Amino acid sequence: MKILYVITKSEIGGAQTHVLDLLKEGLRLGHQVSLISSPGGWLEDQVRDLNIKFFPNKFFKNSYNPANLFLALGAVRKVAKELNPDVVHCHSGGGGFYGRLATFGLPVKRVFTVHGWSFRPGAPMLQRIISLVAELLMRPLTDKFICVSSYDQNIGISSGVINKKSSVVIHNGVAVPDISKKEAKEKTTIIFAGRLSAPKRQDVFLKSIALLDSEIKNKININIIGDGPNKESIENLYESLGLNSLVSIKSLPTELMGKEYSNSDILVLISDYEAFPMVIIEAMSYGLPVVVSSVGGIPEAVNASVGALVSKNNPEDFAKEIKALILNKEDREKKGQNARKLIEEKFTINKMLDKTFSVYRQLVSEDNLDSLQDNTKI
Repeated sequence: MKILYVITKSEIGGAQTHVLDLLKEGLRLGHQVSLISSPGGWLEDQVRDLNIKFFPNKFFKNSYNPANLFLALGAVRKVAKELNPDVVHCHSGGGGFYGRLATFGLPVKRVFTVHGWSFRPGAPMLQRIISLVAELLMRPLTDKFICVSSYDQNIGISSGVINKKSSVVIHNGVAVPDISKKEAKEKTTIIFAGRLSAPKRQDVFLKSIALLDSEIKNKININIIGDGPNKESIENLYESLGLNSLVSIKSLPTELMGKEYSNSDILVLISDYEAFPMVIIEAMSYGLPVVVSSVGGIPEAVNASVGALVSKNNPEDFAKEIKALILNKEDREKKGQNARKLIEEKFTINKMLDKTFSVYRQLVSEDNLDSLQDNTKI
């Protein structure tokens, strides 16, 4: 089977990690896999290291310039005609638009993974209108929608973009690592991992830490992992809150995040919107309890047995939940064990890969393509 993946940004991110996992699995199974994305990012480096065909599209930009849109579409169509793939699998809003429209009229099956709708409730009104109209226009060009959460599937159904037949929920998954018992430490390490930009709310996190008693602050270390346009404002905030001695900010490559999780005790993720974030299930797979915003698809993976869901993004509520885990080591460790067990049962990478490649096989088999051989079995 020949599978072409399309995603606009090549930077480090949850969607990009997801695409890389699919590429690796396709390669393992003997499929011909390739990727179109913007040049110069983390994902391009990873793909080229695997000797997978990478087609840079320099016109993938956050721009509504008509000339740029046509050039981006033309570049995708040229690659699709050259490769003649059986399946074009699109990711992200832009990738979904370019990949589906550019292959109009070509004999391919089009799959679009929704990593969060751009017309979701709470998004800017103009964005919601434009993206909803675009998705309604793309609907006839989509053979299957994959939603990474039931939350997103429900939004798509209520908006008239998808239905139960045209869509399937496939949650993100992670490889469950081997872990050893944590060594005793004087301080509890709390990690917040995520891009330093909207919709992440590192500001609320820092304000919640500032509310803790001095005695508790002396028992913790804070690591904020990520990079982005809000870095300077975040640094200024923790300095103004007097948290300099507690907080460090650093950017880490994906391959080093496992060590960071292993050395941490609690994950906090505060966000205004999420589809189904990889960072939460990654941390849970390492046995970390989580304190997270109750938004998007997060409640599908998090409940009181593995940490805390906080309904409102205010510092007081998060401070209360964080404080409880800091002070109760036994409860913290129990919830961490429950978190890891939940990932093993429901959110492994193998489950995600099996279900996704099953979608490909079902679509391709509809046309009785000769390329469907034994090596596609998972």
